[in-house]
Amino acid sequence: FPDPTQDPRKDDDDASIIVTAQADLGLVKTAVDPADDVTEVTSAVAGEQARYRIDVTNYGPSDAAPDLVVTDTLPLGVSYVGPAGDTTSNWSIVASAYNPAVQQTVTFTRTAGGSNVGLPMVGTSATPAPVILFDVLLEPSLQPTDPAAAPPVTPLINTATVTSGTPEPAVDPHPNTDTAPLDVVRSTDLAVVKSHPTDVNCQVHGGDPLDFTIQGTNNGPSISSGFTVTDTVPA
Repeated sequence: FPDPTQDPRKDDDDASIIVTAQADLGLVKTAVDPADDVTEVTSAVAGEQARYRIDVTNYGPSDAAPDLVVTDTLPLGVSYVGPAGDTTSNWSIVASAYNPAVQQTVTFTRTAGGSNVGLPMVGTSATPAPVILFDVLLEPSLQPTDPAAAPPVTPLINTATVTSGTPEPAVDPHPNTDTAPLDVVRSTDLAVVKSHPTDVNCQVHGGDPLDFTIQGTNNGPSISSGFTVTDTVPA
């Protein structure tokens, strides 16, 4: 006979669940007006500074674990100047040495520590995702966009990419890379000064040869090319 003290039914059971994390990061990069850091601009002047904005969003479903890394590759003729806003309070920044012949790379990193435990899914945190703002210098010699040129001069393309310690979904609906095109224009402030020698009384004498000196100056910000000096000689 069965032992009445033994229940033939099982009172407990185990179920194994493998938990994985997945974070769908998205990145948007724009060139913005430094007056408000929001309004998008599409052109800048050679020899002056421009400002870029990078917005990173985690579309979930998991938190994006540190390190959160944004890598920005600047186009040739553009050099990193420094961060703007409160970028330095949220990101550590490392810029490669500037070489006119090589694209400069700027890396922004958010590491674990303190209150930073990663980037939560959008809408699940009262703290907004950190924004990256930084300034660059456009070399004065950069050529303006000219669609009629052969080959055509294209806008400057600035590319940024974000990665984290959490895997992305196999089908990624939000790109981790974005570009910010910027048309380059040139602007120059030219000046000319014309002079000639005189005697001790600041006079010149009829019949004597008179040498004129013309000094041209470019007060920038861009390099001037194709300029002409025209001198109208009196009767």
